Amino acid sequence: MNWFQKYRFYLIGVIFMLMAAVFLISGKREETENPVPVIPDHLNVGETEEKKAPPGPETKRLLPKPEFMVDVKGAVKRPGVYELWPGARVKDAVDHAGGLLENADGRQVNLASVLSDGSAVYIPLEGEEVNANVPAPSGGGPQDAGKSQPAVNLNTASLEELQTLPGIGPSKAEAILSYREEKGSFMAPEDLKEVSGIGDKTFEKLKDFIQVN
Repeated sequence: MNWFQKYRFYLIGVIFMLMAAVFLISGKREETENPVPVIPDHLNVGETEEKKAPPGPETKRLLPKPEFMVDVKGAVKRPGVYELWPGARVKDAVDHAGGLLENADGRQVNLASVLSDGSAVYIPLEGEEVNANVPAPSGGGPQDAGKSQPAVNLNTASLEELQTLPGIGPSKAEAILSYREEKGSFMAPEDLKEVSGIGDKTFEKLKDFIQVN
């Protein structure tokens, strides 16, 4: 008894130490079996998901589908027929044709005119005679680029009708009538190049606007 009383405090202390050791070992084992995922502070889950998500249809810029054709002529870099979309304007047609030439007469062109299917856009050169009825683009009226001009018959056209052609003023229209009176009917559109003052360049501007019967 004397021995137990003398060392009982030591025995109690050893028992508490053993219990504490068992408790600590059990806690560490639970942490090992069920680890808690650690997320770095700099990682934003919302941003990661947003970056991984593929762009939806609403994020893509949808261009109008081409639905009609426009013929661009005259003082542009690449004359030709181009596909445009509803609501397209003369500027869109000119841009598709490579833009205006340096010697183009932009003062006679209304780039804001709205086009339609089958329109013929004609851009005149500086100093070129353009009659009020020439299909050069402008804001409304007879020069509206959104309206296509019917082909002019070289064998039956009057002086006024001939002047509706691009680049044909009163003097050249008179020359065409004089040729018709002297030589007879035009057999082919290319015969127009035999008229004084009308060369290859002028004919290129006219060939899509003329016909012979």
